[in-house]
Amino acid sequence: MKKVFDQIFSIGIIVILIFILSDRFFMLPPLGRVLDPYVGIVQNEGDTDQNNAVKVDFKLKDSVNIFFDERMVPHIFANDFSDLAFAQGYIMGKLRLWQMDFIVRSTKGSLSEILSKDYLDFDRNQRRLGYLIAAKRTLQHMEKDPAMKNILESFTAGVNAYVDALDDRQMPIEFKMLGYRPEKWTSLNTVLVMKSMIGNLSGYEEDEKLTKLKKNLSEGDFKELFSSPAEDIEPLARYEHNKFLDLLNDSLGLEYLDHILLHEIKDESQVAFNPNFGSNSWVVGPKKTKSGSPILSNDPHLGLSLPAIWIEMQLVCKGMNVYGVTIPGIPAILIGYNKKVAWGITNGAMDVKDWYKMKISSDYSKYFIDGKWQNTSMFIDTIKVKNDQFFIDTTYYSCHGPIVYDKNFKPQSSLNNHALRWQLHEPSNDLTAFMMINQSHNMEEFKTAISNFEGTMLNFTFASTNGDIAGFLQGKYPIKYINQGAFILDGTTSKHLYKNYIPEKELPHVENPSNQIIISANQTPTDRFYPYYYNGYFIENRAKQIMSRLNHNKQFDLNMMKDIQLDNVSYFASLSVPVLLQYVDQKNLNERERNVISRLSHWDYSFNYENDIAGFYYLWWENLKKLTWDEFKTYGKSPNDDVLLKLIKTKPDNTYFDETETTEVKENAAAVVLKAFRNAISEYAEEEDLNGTKWGTHNPVNFHHLLKVKEMSELRVFSSGHPDAINSISKTWGPSWRMIVELHQNEPVGYGIFPGGQSGNPGSKYYRSNITGWNQGKFYKHKFFQSAQSASNGSERKLTLYDE
Repeated sequence: MKKVFDQIFSIGIIVILIFILSDRFFMLPPLGRVLDPYVGIVQNEGDTDQNNAVKVDFKLKDSVNIFFDERMVPHIFANDFSDLAFAQGYIMGKLRLWQMDFIVRSTKGSLSEILSKDYLDFDRNQRRLGYLIAAKRTLQHMEKDPAMKNILESFTAGVNAYVDALDDRQMPIEFKMLGYRPEKWTSLNTVLVMKSMIGNLSGYEEDEKLTKLKKNLSEGDFKELFSSPAEDIEPLARYEHNKFLDLLNDSLGLEYLDHILLHEIKDESQVAFNPNFGSNSWVVGPKKTKSGSPILSNDPHLGLSLPAIWIEMQLVCKGMNVYGVTIPGIPAILIGYNKKVAWGITNGAMDVKDWYKMKISSDYSKYFIDGKWQNTSMFIDTIKVKNDQFFIDTTYYSCHGPIVYDKNFKPQSSLNNHALRWQLHEPSNDLTAFMMINQSHNMEEFKTAISNFEGTMLNFTFASTNGDIAGFLQGKYPIKYINQGAFILDGTTSKHLYKNYIPEKELPHVENPSNQIIISANQTPTDRFYPYYYNGYFIENRAKQIMSRLNHNKQFDLNMMKDIQLDNVSYFASLSVPVLLQYVDQKNLNERERNVISRLSHWDYSFNYENDIAGFYYLWWENLKKLTWDEFKTYGKSPNDDVLLKLIKTKPDNTYFDETETTEVKENAAAVVLKAFRNAISEYAEEEDLNGTKWGTHNPVNFHHLLKVKEMSELRVFSSGHPDAINSISKTWGPSWRMIVELHQNEPVGYGIFPGGQSGNPGSKYYRSNITGWNQGKFYKHKFFQSAQSASNGSERKLTLYDE
């Protein structure tokens, strides 16, 4: 107990010193309150809950029992959906209240209120991107459904039941540090959390970068380097040649774009989504498993943080028993399984965010389109700033969407006076989709459920106890002419505004394929015979590595699936290393260099922790990219690795291998590969002297607390994995939830783990409890209880909610 007290007290002192020594001294909360032994930080010392009952001011159909297992996973048993939603809200508030509050504030743009005016630009950006307005419109749309309105209100009441009973002693530590109290939860907050998830998955776009490249490269170079489709792919769905339809020609000229795009690209419009990382999900049918039951695996790769992204739960009421994870603030289960079906999710990675260059009057009251001036809409935001200050901001909207950057906000942005059209802005009822998925019993019910999902493009993988397996790219995607949305669009004509969407039945999907394998790993979703144009940010190599593993054996079990999910082999390295070695003449190498080449020649292409040659390959390839693509520094984007490898193999004398900084000699691929090799040898030697050459010591993973407080973070967790591997891990990204489910007829068997823990309290043993196991490749077997009695027998504590 004393050790824990000392730890928490140290956190408090360090946090205070951080505030004092920073230039944000005015953010410091009242010291007496923080250090008060009765209500301060010391009261957040751990987990003191025992079996108890709580009376709530909410009309329950019956009392609700929540059983917590040894990992603090709540198993909620309720009478109906309303009671269940209430209890889920209560438990989320209990375990993750501050995280929920922070997600809402960062999404809608109200961090300035709790931090300082330094966050005002961030808040203005979020408001101008349209998150808050989109959430309000979506809530109005959702509440037209009485059942969904009831779920939202019940969930909200549950969160607030916990907030109302929260005294100063129990207040989450972050509220005490920042000196504010939680506001009441609202249904709008729930929608904002959904919009945050959708924004993180769909917020990346390269319109500006690609437009600049299109304008400044020759047509041949641009096509070869940036727009040629991948040749070797494992698409989600394949189509017959005779189904191909004639597409509209590329009618997009870029004459309307001017010199503003010729300066260096700035990334202020980008969000945290990294297109080089993604998620894996695959499912194998009953003919390909030892048990004769389908197996589904899913590991969504997201930014890693503390508190953890996900919260694990079992939800049980009449007609439903579902297990899995959701995001704090969202009712239902987002990824998981019930007795009949299992499902996984990966990012569709399709471009649903477009920018339009506008012609706007000087006072922003009008915009020009189709030869006429039209009135803009005006939205006035009042942003509260810490210390009772207020900032009034105005965002102007055209028919395309918000004009995010204007003369009053980041006027030097290269997207100044451009309007944003984003699928996130459209009202959608995505929560209905997940509520229906949770209750699905077969593929037809599952398909009906996902038809409600329209917020962005997601891949859903599916399996059922009757042996059906399927994959669906689901969402609302416009019918586009070729290249529409790949570049900045002309906002002065409506011909660049899409009006129709791909019919749902014609979205990419596959059901019960003959090979009994379905893979979704952010790869190109279709072959070239798909009858609609789309663009996005697709990665091929993880899907190809998964397929190679699944083709290796005739039948699989759960342990074999775990092994595949933890695979550290880079498929791309297996393609590129033999090519690079051909360019190195060993007769001209010294002993150290020959030793490196020998080890690389015998490498299994794995980025395991102990591997001592993977790091050299990483340095070699990074140096090769830097030397080859030196011309692209100001574009903010260079060709992907597959393009570079193809050039080395097929066009070794291509002009891009000639370094711009040298004029005496014209370099070719051989010269650049060798120079990159020499540079890597030098860097590798330095690393060997400083930190050794084991890959894991050079691959630290950082789990930052949302406030970036070091003592509440878990930093430098040395790990296996690589962005190109199935186990795709880097410094701040990785598998945020690993799940494997085998759907037996009598009862599903599930395993899973996420880095972090169930609690949002840094003083709790459940705050970071899973990180070590996650890093070691451990899986926990889920306790999928069939009854309240079995839950009672298999749990460590019980909480009962009652109303009288």
